[in-house]
Amino acid sequence: MLTERQKKAEVLARELRQIGATATSALPLVDGAPLRFRVLATRAEAVLRDLAEADWDARFVSSAPEFRLDGTTALSYTYEIHLPVERTAVPGDRITGELASSDKGRSAEVEALLKYVRGK
Repeated sequence: MLTERQKKAEVLARELRQIGATATSALPLVDGAPLRFRVLATRAEAVLRDLAEADWDARFVSSAPEFRLDGTTALSYTYEIHLPVERTAVPGDRITGELASSDKGRSAEVEALLKYVRGK
């Protein structure tokens, strides 16, 4: 079963494909991993503008040549988008009740142990 984060990554990868970019991260996205995508340098500005309008923050990773099937080589950029990780609800881990205090005094066993350890 996919998490909400993984579903969001798949939808975003589909949207990237529609605006001219290619998702390069393996899907479903592993927890903590960013969604990486590649876009041709000539389309990068338009793709980044579309992402910014949709409130996505794409960060530049690298640039490299992209070898095309028609024999040409074009410059492409790789970007990544960090998707927020879902927080797991932590059950109450607080210890409730009365805390031990020195006001109540020590038990006879504790006194005997301290006397043995300290030599007094």
